[in-house]
Amino acid sequence: MYSYNASNGVLTFSQAGNYLITLQASFANISEGEQLVLGIRPFPDANYLGRGSHYAGFGTPAVDTNSRLGELMSYTTMIIVPTSGYQIRFTVTATGASSVILSDEIGPTGRGNVTNVTIQKI
Repeated sequence: MYSYNASNGVLTFSQAGNYLITLQASFANISEGEQLVLGIRPFPDANYLGRGSHYAGFGTPAVDTNSRLGELMSYTTMIIVPTSGYQIRFTVTATGASSVILSDEIGPTGRGNVTNVTIQKI
């Protein structure tokens, strides 16, 4: 139903239709009240097709003086794919300067990639 190019982060659909997409990302060193955003954009970039945001909880415990416990965020939306060959890419960001987006669940720093993606044609 789709192919994914890991070098540029672009997903290409091979069939038109309606798709449920769930994105998940992990963040570390999050400050209280910081905004976390997961999104889906068409490729080449244009306005968001879907975007979910979350504000880090107040009272997020500090691990030490330089870091706080991380947060996990997920977002589910439906995308209408109009034609075969339609392309999208996933985005993730945090508003804080010291935030770290994790590339996987064991902790190395990522490059702003979504950790897990689930795609279902409905």
